[in-house]
Amino acid sequence: MLIAATHTHTAPPPAPGVGLRGPEPAPSVQNEERYSRQLIDGIAASITKAFERLEPAEIGWASTELADEVFNRRWFMKEGTIPPDPFGGTIDQVRMNPPAASPDLVKPSGPVDTEAVALSIRPVAGQPLAVLTN
Repeated sequence: MLIAATHTHTAPPPAPGVGLRGPEPAPSVQNEERYSRQLIDGIAASITKAFERLEPAEIGWASTELADEVFNRRWFMKEGTIPPDPFGGTIDQVRMNPPAASPDLVKPSGPVDTEAVALSIRPVAGQPLAVLTN
């Protein structure tokens, strides 16, 4: 079984009451409880379905460099130029997605990974069952 983890900026929290804005009002927590239950049930159902559809398969992968397609989104900024975090803190030194031509940019916070990788899983003589890229 292959399990991949990723993140999103648009889904509800995976468990009730884990919002970044502090304690959530009751209607939000109820929605989060429903989403959490749906998420857990959906993951369990997908594992069951995958088990029921087991068959011999091949796996293959490839990678290439795509230096023109990636960039560092986290930058060290001049002191005092990063707004407070959601909790009012002001100790951050690195900002995510600052304006590209900002005079407050100091340097990237780390290297850029220019490698793009593709993974394909397919039945021994068939079309891909799954393709994962990163």
